[in-house]
Amino acid sequence: MTAAGVSDNSGGIRLLSRITVATPGVTQAWAHTGYRTKVIDHGARLGIDVDVVQ
Repeated sequence: MTAAGVSDNSGGIRLLSRITVATPGVTQAWAHTGYRTKVIDHGARLGIDVDVVQ
């Protein structure tokens, strides 16, 4: 959970970064349409394929 003032992108980027530290074997994530290109690109840099689902 994040504060209401934290954008989905900021929260998603922070979450993906924390996931790679805690569980480096994660390679796939699903997110709702609020997550945009920045999160997908950040996931790709970390080796996580982020799929946006409806």
